[in-house]
Amino acid sequence: MLPLVAWVLGLRAAVPVLTVAMTIGNLSRIWWSRGELDRAVVLRFALGAMPATALAPSSMRSATEWLGRFVGVFLIASVPLRRSWPRTCSGMRLRYFPVLGAIVGLVSGLIVTTGR
Repeated sequence: MLPLVAWVLGLRAAVPVLTVAMTIGNLSRIWWSRGELDRAVVLRFALGAMPATALAPSSMRSATEWLGRFVGVFLIASVPLRRSWPRTCSGMRLRYFPVLGAIVGLVSGLIVTTGR
């Protein structure tokens, strides 16, 4: 979407326009799904995600070297792990959500595309 918006509106306006559009889209999904939200999960996820997202830009320089390798190894490893993961371990306990939030927040702050 970024190349299309940059072509239509220009490079200078593309990032702010997409930021506002993505924010409105995410807020509307939250609004329409508000009955399905588990507030305990959201709170615990946010407790891990917000600090990690704030730390991500400061660690961007050191992350550029290993981030590409990490993403590649993760994608390659995810296929056999998914096939061999036992079906009984699919439940997620509430205490794991801050850790999951921190991981998603850090990756989202570094790559800017997770969860979108």
